[in-house]
Amino acid sequence: MDVIPYLPKEQQELLLAGPALAAPDGVIANFDNPPNQNDIAQATFVICLFFATFSFLVRMYARVAGLRSIKLEDAFTFAAYGTYIGYIYCGYRLLVEYGYFIHQWDLHLGDLIEITYILQIGGILYSVTLPLLKASILLEWTRLFVPRGTRNIFWWLCITLVGIQLSFLVASVFALCFTCIPFRSIYDFTVAGKCIKKSDLEITSAAIHFASDIVILILPQRVIWSLQMSLRKKLGVSFIFSLGVLACLSAILRLVSTIEYTSSADVTYKVSAVVLWALAEMTCGFIVLGMPTAPKVLFETQLMSKIKSSFRSWTGTNQSESKNTGLSHASKSSKSSTTVKAYLKIDDKGVPLRNLKSMDSESTEHLRDITTTRPENSIVRTTQLSTTEDYDYERQVQYDQLQRQHPWRTAKD
Repeated sequence: MDVIPYLPKEQQELLLAGPALAAPDGVIANFDNPPNQNDIAQATFVICLFFATFSFLVRMYARVAGLRSIKLEDAFTFAAYGTYIGYIYCGYRLLVEYGYFIHQWDLHLGDLIEITYILQIGGILYSVTLPLLKASILLEWTRLFVPRGTRNIFWWLCITLVGIQLSFLVASVFALCFTCIPFRSIYDFTVAGKCIKKSDLEITSAAIHFASDIVILILPQRVIWSLQMSLRKKLGVSFIFSLGVLACLSAILRLVSTIEYTSSADVTYKVSAVVLWALAEMTCGFIVLGMPTAPKVLFETQLMSKIKSSFRSWTGTNQSESKNTGLSHASKSSKSSTTVKAYLKIDDKGVPLRNLKSMDSESTEHLRDITTTRPENSIVRTTQLSTTEDYDYERQVQYDQLQRQHPWRTAKD
């Protein structure tokens, strides 16, 4: 590879058209339809994208529609989701154009240029997404577990880790962009350049992310178990904030696959596992950030109630329409025939009677169908009456004063 930039153009083209790696003994290279495991990769992309998007939308809904407030961690989350989608695009492009878990001897050497370019951009997006997610998680925890205006040990630990994550973001992106000078020589091995050993950078990055995942997993547990609540609630809260164990599992598997990839000659086959485990690790970050908010969104914002009521109204519409069609006309005629336009106020407080404002009666009568023969002394009509009491307190006080001053007078005077 190192001598390719210095070869004549004709020799470069011949090498680029040849196999990217010598096939093992007894194996014939298959450039047209190489065996792959694209179904595993495609299923991973769909599942991860679903959970990441659901967690992201739940959190944004809770902030915007529920709490009506946007914090710094929400801006980090929004930016992380954007770079996450960029990573999804890179991974899917690799899936469509080449495939996953393809042996390098089934590819042309020239194919490695675009594959390396896609992996380079995906690595930069990964190095931005994951630190932003971890910074968002830590900032969120300073608001959940630390009283406002307090600067305790937990707060300082979280803020310190936020600073480390953001610093590591800048350092890793800078290192990836300047692995080789010029930048094009990172992925295009026909261009001469000066490079550092990229494998050491990738292993170090994977190890640091795994260590930070362990710290973030353990950090809130002491605070949770010191809360004044029942054991059952402590277990539930602890479980929710222990979802980070999924991120730890993804991180350790990514670290192992990175070590295997950097030490293998069959790079295109081994790097597929690195891409998928990195995707799973980022997805777990969204789950850790969004799932604790899910109960608040689903219940406090009455989202579940709205969904249930919509479902019930939708399922009950057809049934109610068929049942109420024959009764609607009888009910309307019954109400219109029993409407009364005026009432008198009952004088049970010593206040003279006066006319009330004309209004519609709220009484309703339900008539049974009596077309058939009915037995004697049967009930043919039921009437529901409702009464209201309007007490004129001011007029009653005047009347009481009049009675005390002139006890010989009556209300008729």
